[in-house]
Order: sequence, then C-alpha cells, then structure tokens
Amino acid sequence: MIIQSINPSLKNAKISFLQKDLNAALDSAQTILNQAEENDSLDESISSKIFIAKIYCTKGRYVGGDQYFFKAFEVLDSIDESSINERGILDFFLTKSEFYSLKKDVGRAQKYAELAFQKSQKEDNTSGIVQSLLAKVEVFMLRNQFTEAADLTNKSLTFLKEKEEPILKAKAYNLLCKIRIKQQDYNEILEYGKEVLAISQEYGDIEKEIIATSNLGVYYATRLDYKSAIEYFYSSLEKSKVIQFDRQTAQNLINLGTIYARLFNPQESLSNYQAVVEKYDQVLVDTTKTIIFNNIGNIHFEEKSYEESKKHFQKSLALAEEIKYTEMIALALAHLGKLSCEENDFGMAMSYADRANELLEDLGDVNAKSINILNFAKLAHHSGDFETAILHLKEGIEISKKVRNEENEIACYRLLAEFYKDKKDFENAFQFKSLYAEKQEDYLKKQRNRQILDQEITFATREKEQQIEALTQANQLQAMLLKKQEEVERANEQLTQANEELKQFAYVASHDLKEPLRMIGSYTQIINRKFASELDENTQTYFHYVTDGVERMNNLLDGLLKYATVGRGAQELKVIDLNDTLLICQANLRLLIGETKTKLEADKLPSILGIGSLLSQLFQNLISNAIKFRNKDTIPEITIRSEEKETEYLISIKDNGIGIKEEYKERIFVIFQRLHAKTDYEGTGIGLAICHKIMQRMGGKIWVESEYGEGSTFFFTFPKPVGISS
Repeated sequence: MIIQSINPSLKNAKISFLQKDLNAALDSAQTILNQAEENDSLDESISSKIFIAKIYCTKGRYVGGDQYFFKAFEVLDSIDESSINERGILDFFLTKSEFYSLKKDVGRAQKYAELAFQKSQKEDNTSGIVQSLLAKVEVFMLRNQFTEAADLTNKSLTFLKEKEEPILKAKAYNLLCKIRIKQQDYNEILEYGKEVLAISQEYGDIEKEIIATSNLGVYYATRLDYKSAIEYFYSSLEKSKVIQFDRQTAQNLINLGTIYARLFNPQESLSNYQAVVEKYDQVLVDTTKTIIFNNIGNIHFEEKSYEESKKHFQKSLALAEEIKYTEMIALALAHLGKLSCEENDFGMAMSYADRANELLEDLGDVNAKSINILNFAKLAHHSGDFETAILHLKEGIEISKKVRNEENEIACYRLLAEFYKDKKDFENAFQFKSLYAEKQEDYLKKQRNRQILDQEITFATREKEQQIEALTQANQLQAMLLKKQEEVERANEQLTQANEELKQFAYVASHDLKEPLRMIGSYTQIINRKFASELDENTQTYFHYVTDGVERMNNLLDGLLKYATVGRGAQELKVIDLNDTLLICQANLRLLIGETKTKLEADKLPSILGIGSLLSQLFQNLISNAIKFRNKDTIPEITIRSEEKETEYLISIKDNGIGIKEEYKERIFVIFQRLHAKTDYEGTGIGLAICHKIMQRMGGKIWVESEYGEGSTFFFTFPKPVGISS
C-alpha cells in the first residue's frame, strides 16, 4: 500500500498496521485525520481516510464482520475522487479494488484494479503495476480462474526482478501458494512458503508470516509428514489468535482437525472442529460449514454415537441444499443412508440411497459414490438379491480405489466374503476373506503407526508447551523485575536528587546561619559587658539564657554541618590502618579521657578501605559517647574488639555506661533524636546519626546491643578489602 503524507505520525500508524495492531493503527490514523481537518490539509485528510478504509477492510477480512466493510465503504464514499492528488489516486484505486474483492463484487473490483494498472503504467510505476496485477489476481480467483491467476502472479514477479520490493514479493508468493492449493498442485509451496517466511520475519509482517506458516503446514500434510504439518499449523494458530485473525485461526483449526482424524485421534479432531463451529462461526463460508458438519458426523459415526452423527449429517445436508452444493448434498445423503443401514432402518436407507444416486450420475467418481454403492449392496443383500449385492460390491471396490477410500474398500472385501459364504461359494468366500485380511492388516498397521506418531506429536507438543510456559513465566518474571528495577531506578534518582537538595539545604543552613548567630552572641556579650553594673539579678539570668542558647545553637549547627558534609565530594577509599585511627582519637580525646580516668582496652585492629577523616570521626563519636553516658560515680571502661569473618571485619566498642532502653535502639541513629534532657547530658542528637551515615558511606552497617543500666555495645562492619590482610 502506498501512502504519501507530510505527517510523520502516519509512519507510526503504518508500523502498527504492519504488525497488525489494528486498533492502535486506527487510533493513530483517526488522530492524524482530525488534525488534518483542523488544519484544512486536504491531501493529508484524504490519505488518512484511505488508510482508515484499509484498516477497516482488514478488520472485516479478519473477523468476517459486515459492520467493518460498511465503515470502510462510508469512509471511501466520503472522498471526492476529483480532489485526490496524483500521489494519492493510485492508493485510492487499489483500496477500492480490495474493498469490492472482499465484498465479492467482481465487476467493480476489476474496474478499480484496471484503473490502478493504467495509472501505474502511464507513470512507469513498477510498485503500482505489481500491486495492480495482484489486485487483478484476486479478481481471477473470485471467478475460480486459477490458471489465469497463476499466470498474472508470475508476471508480477517478473516486474519485481527489476525492483527490490520484498513485501510485495512475499504477497505474490503467498497468492501463488493459495492458487496452487486450489489447483491441488503442492510442489512449489515449500520453496515459496519458506521465502515468504524469511521476508515476513525480517520485516515484521505478521500476517504474511501467519499465512506462509499455514501454507507450509499444508505442504507437509500432503507429504504425510503430519508431525511437521502440525508444528506449522500450531505456530500459525497461536499467532493468528494474537492478532485476532479469526478467519485464519478457523482455517488452522480445520486443518488440525483433519490431520488428527488421519492420525486416528477422534477426540483431538473433534475438539478442533467443534472449536471452529462454536467460536468462529461468523468467519466460515457456508461451503466450509457443510464440510465441517460432515466431518463431525463421520467422527461420531466411527465412535458409534449414532444420534450425534445423524444430527450433524442432517445439518450438513440442510445447509448444502440451501446453498445448492450438489457434491455435499450427495455425500450427506450417502452418509445418512449408511447410518440408516447400521440402525437396520432399511426403508429410510433406500430413500437416502435413491436420492443420492440421482445426483451422483452427473458427479462422476467421487467419495459419495463409493459409500452409496456400498449402501445399495447392503440393501440388496437385505432383500435376498445376492447377485446384485455382489455386483455392487465389486463396483464399490473399483471406485473406492479411485477415490482412495480404504475403509470402504476393506468393507467391500469383508461383505463379499460374507455374501459368498452365505451362497455356499466357499472358494470365492476364501479368496475375498484373504484379500480382506491382507488389506485390513495393512490398514491396521498404518493406523498403529499413525497412532504412535500421534503420541509422539502429543508428547512433543506437551513438552514444547511446558517449555513455552516456563519461558513465558520467566519472561513475565523478567518483565516484572525489569519494571521493578525501573521503578527502583526512578525512585533512586528522585531520592538522590532529594538527598542532594537536603545536603545543600543543611549545608547552607548550618553554614549561613552561623554568621547571624555569631553576631547575636557578640553583641549580647558587648551589651552585657557595657551595662553589667546596671543589670539586676533577673536581667543577668536572661543574658545567661541568651548566651547559653547561642552556644547550644552554635553546637547544633556545627553538628548539622558535619552531618551534611559526611561523604560530600568524590573522596576515594584508601587503605586505612584502624590502629592509627584509634591513636588519633585517643590524642583528640586526651583531656576527656584523663579527667574521667577512662580505661580503654583495644585489640589489634585490621586495615580497611575507607576515608581517614570519617573513620576518625566515627571512633571519636562512639568513644566520647561511651564516656559521656557513664553511670555516676563509676569509672568508664571501654573495650574495643575486632573479629575477622569470611567477607568482612566486625568491630565492637563496649562500655559500662547507662545503657539504652529497648524501644530506643532504632531511634538513636536518627538525626536530632535525644533520649535525655539537655540538663542531664549535653549533646545535639546528631553524633550517632553521623556515625550511621559514615558507615553507609563505607559500605558497612552499624547497630547496638544494650541492656538498660548495664552498658552498651556498638557493632559495625567493614567489607573485607581484596588483597589486604590484617
């Protein structure tokens, strides 16, 4: 299909159409049409309408819905042909030809195909010529002129040798396969089918891939390679279901039903036929329905479900008579006659046989004739006319051979043996009994082989279904994980941004607020010194509150600044000897340790990958906290231990202080969380939050174990660095 448009969005609509996401294609095309009409863009409006009509035609072809053809007609009818530009007129003619072909209006379909051909010839447009020729092929096929259709398709392929048009080439090959199947000439289907399959898979043309796959199934079925045929039909079936190509889905189910019947698997055959009738009735033409009803009747007959069999044979007969399908009328009558014989209703059997015989005189040697002759033989035998019965059976053998009805041929041998035995002609009875045994053995052998093949196919199919189910579950899990990963990544991005903004805010707040705070402190001290002699005791107390508040605010801002700057910048992790870190901390806390007579004991500590300044801050905060939160009248005792594990180092700092209540163990690492009144213990509630943040930066963890009144132990871990030993 050729669509010229200045709107790039139409390209996306065409991709959806190629992939047969028809609803998406229709939505996109309708949006483009609305925009074109708002902008008074006539050419784009027309091209969009043509495209919309094309989509409706495809929908109608897929689901057999007249409502879609009516919509396509409405859209096409709304286009003023005289207003179409030179680039759009060809596509208009081709779409009109397609529409009328689908409506089986042969005259108009041919008219627009010819107009498209003339237009393309005049402009020396190879693609247009090929599309026009293929439109004419569709017309020839509607007329059942398959030879002319094949010649014209081959002519289109000669044009394509001069121009690389893979999609058009694939369309021509699919049409040629369709023609050959109608002609029952299957030799070229393998080559053409594989060619189309390769092209359609490369270009993402799902419809051509589905049809090519089905054609290959037909090819292998005619070669009695039922295993390959079933694989291709199932592949075509699943994909046609996905794009809601109901007409092709129904055809695949019919083909599968027929193959399973040949594999002597009546249940599977019946399941496929019934699925067609129950779910896809709207896409079936009446001729196909009569055949399906007949096939279902046959299966029930073989299963000796005579009531169901009769019901479906009668359905087949009624519909065949309605559409004047003479061959199927004769076949349905012959089957009903056979069924009546089985039920010993010989009067009804004779009526069916006579009616069938009248039609069969003009039909030649067809399957219905072989069945009906056998019915006449049974009727003659029932009336005691052995000679006529034998003549019918011998004729039945010859016709059964011609139409390849093995079951009928074997039945004729069996009845001949029985009839000759009834006549006491034991020589002929033995001869036909032997022929019957030989043919029956061959037939049963074929039946066993096909049933074994059916089991192999069933096993392979189930195995493949399990693989597909496992793959589907894996894909669903992968898709879910991918979705979760994307959500996590988005959340992480938002969190990173929020953290950066928070860091910036904390840094600016703590840094910039210190300046006015210093000013408040300085001027408060100046006022206090200048007017100290004039201030009463209460005023002096107020000044003390102010200076104390300034000092505490200053300490709080210092803590906040430290917290905000933990890990700030791209500091690289280096090898740090924690023994050196501990010595630095002890030096910094020398006065505090001395004043409190703190006892500090430490194991030999490992070397880790870290940032020296942050590690010093970590140890210093934890040791100073252990001293600060000591029991009254008790000398602080601090023990630092190190344990080497498989993938990490575990460090612990234990004290004999006041301990932490169970409900506060998680809160202590949250910024600004104080567990005691400031009058009892000084602090800002930031120190442990800084420790927690430092451990995150180091890639480790920190936690506390404590018994209230008995002291606390802070644990933290460092990943073990590769190639560094302690």
